Amino acid sequence: MASRWLGVDKDNPTKSSPPDPLEGEKAFGNGTIKSWVSLDDNGNPNAIGVTLTEAALSNLPNNPFGVELALPQQASATAFNHVTFDWLAQAYEPEPIYGHPHFDVHFYTISQEERNAIAWGPDFLPVEAKYVPKDYAAPAVPFAVPRMGVHWGDSTATELHGEHFDKTMATASIEARWSLSSR
Repeated sequence: MASRWLGVDKDNPTKSSPPDPLEGEKAFGNGTIKSWVSLDDNGNPNAIGVTLTEAALSNLPNNPFGVELALPQQASATAFNHVTFDWLAQAYEPEPIYGHPHFDVHFYTISQEERNAIAWGPDFLPVEAKYVPKDYAAPAVPFAVPRMGVHWGDSTATELHGEHFDKTMATASIEARWSLSSR
C-alpha cells in the first residue's frame, strides 16, 4: 500500500473513511502529507483527515517535528479550522504510558491566530458539563499547553488501565471552549 491515512468520520468517530484528497501537500520525512475532506453525495463533508505517503515515515528526526496544514475549503462546513501532524520522537508525561515515539494529529476548532495566543498557564474557566464527552476529565490543576490548551483525556482509555498505548482520543480547551480534538 502506497499511503497511510487517518481521519475522523462525523457519523462514526471510531471508523475512518477513505480519503478524497482536495488539498495540497507538504514535505514530511522523505515523503509528503496532505489534508483532505471527503464529501457525501450531496456535497456535505462526512470526513476529514490527513494522508501520508509511505516515504513520509522514513528519515524522521530525533527531535519533535510537525507540520500545520490548512483544510480544504469544503471543510468550512465542519467545526474544524486546520490540522497539525506531529512526530514525537521523545517521551512526554506520563512517561511510562506515552514514553515511546509516536504521532499526534490535532484537528483544531480555533483559528491559527487564536491558537498562537494560547500561552502556558492556568485556565480555570471550565467547559460546560453538557459539552464534555462522557468519561473525559481535565487535570486537577488545569494548565494550558502553549498553542493547544488544557488537555482532557478519556478516563477509560486502555493505556490508563495497564494496556500498551497505540492510540487514544483526547481534546483540549481554552477559556471554557474546545480548541482541538486529537487522535
